[in-house]
Amino acid sequence: LANTHCGKCHEMDKKKKGPSYKAMATKFKGDEAKALAAISDPKGDHPEVKAKPEEVKTVVKWMLTQQ
Repeated sequence: LANTHCGKCHEMDKKKKGPSYKAMATKFKGDEAKALAAISDPKGDHPEVKAKPEEVKTVVKWMLTQQ
């Protein structure tokens, strides 16, 4: 999911259309709920995620380890 969907806008170390995974890990500092809310908020900047909630949660947990 991180490569096929998220990778269209995010990369590990550099900004693409969206922030890098490392920048997001630093921003959310292990706060999984805050990261999930930012991704899932329909009024936010993030486009709609077309994946199962448990898949998104798995990617967020991985992303938070990328500091």
